[in-house]
Amino acid sequence: MGTHRHATQNVVAYGHAAMFCSLQCAHARCEKNKTVVDPSSLQKLTSLRAEADEANARADELETQVKQLEAEHTTKDHELLSLEIRVKNLEEMLEKTENQLRETSAKFNEADLKAEQSEREVTSLEQKLAEKEEKYEELQTKFTSSQAELDELSRQFEDL
Repeated sequence: MGTHRHATQNVVAYGHAAMFCSLQCAHARCEKNKTVVDPSSLQKLTSLRAEADEANARADELETQVKQLEAEHTTKDHELLSLEIRVKNLEEMLEKTENQLRETSAKFNEADLKAEQSEREVTSLEQKLAEKEEKYEELQTKFTSSQAELDELSRQFEDL
């Protein structure tokens, strides 16, 4: 018999037990005095015994159910705790990942700005190079023309 019976079940079981005890005492007095017990009393006694047994069996069933539900509750508590820990770990991972994403985005933006600045510098240097090449060609043309003039003057000077 279990120790976790509900109060109403205990009252029913003890009520039946008290009536049963009372009838047993009456039966014992009758036995002692050698008097005959009324058959309806015996039937009532048997009926009360059966009811008490049924109440005790039902109380045992309910106690088993309570233990099972308590075990399920404990299991669910452990599952809940495990899930709470998992959620906490995932939230920490998410926060860490978000921080890494912010840092990476900032570095990307910085690199993108540097790339744009470098492209502008390359464009500027290409333009300066084109201007210098153009000036070089002009000077080359002038040099060639001056050289030809000098050669012509030199020949003329030799002819004199």
